[in-house]
Amino acid sequence: MKKILLFDIDNTLLDFDTSEARALQHFFADNTKLDPQQLIQVYDGINQQLWHEYETGAIDKDTLVNTRFAKLFSHFGQQIDGAVYEMRYQGYLAQGHDQIPGAKALLEQLKRDGYRLFAASNGIARIQHQRLQDSGFAALFEETFISEELGVQKPQKRFFETAFSLIADFSAAEAVMIGDSLSSDIAGGKNAQIDTVWYNPKQLTAGNVQPTYTISRLQELPPLLKSWR
Repeated sequence: MKKILLFDIDNTLLDFDTSEARALQHFFADNTKLDPQQLIQVYDGINQQLWHEYETGAIDKDTLVNTRFAKLFSHFGQQIDGAVYEMRYQGYLAQGHDQIPGAKALLEQLKRDGYRLFAASNGIARIQHQRLQDSGFAALFEETFISEELGVQKPQKRFFETAFSLIADFSAAEAVMIGDSLSSDIAGGKNAQIDTVWYNPKQLTAGNVQPTYTISRLQELPPLLKSWR
């Protein structure tokens, strides 16, 4: 029986895309005269590439967050202090805790049913802790594992091994990783040799990274877990 549930946070429980879009819009409007929409379009490409490099271990978290805005403004011919702009932006982003519909009710139900809940995220630690606290999710987790604090990121096997070592009475046979990202959540769970559930609301094709199960709505998870033997 699956009893130990590790949940990704962004775009699995919290609607990061909505929170990010609002934070970027306000941040750019307050800090530059350049067109926010143009900035956001270029930023998306730069940010996604840096996150990919971080997940593969090519760069560390400090490089990711402290260079993305410097690279962005350099594209528009401006030189800024990337670390300073990053700290400003994080203040906007930390305020966003939009929820995936039904996420809190799901966690509350699972907790009542006796499942052990853990968060597992590659996000920025202080932002994730604040967003989980403000959303009311923090109290529902036994522990929150964040790559910045563990010193290694998903999908690296060591992220999961470190998290597992901090879970009392851990059993790999009872554990499942639940998340929206094939490259970090599902690949990471497979690297750690635990089962996975891919939250796939857009009904995308898995490709080479195959999850144990796929759901398109969070409400599909409880019956799946009960039928899982």
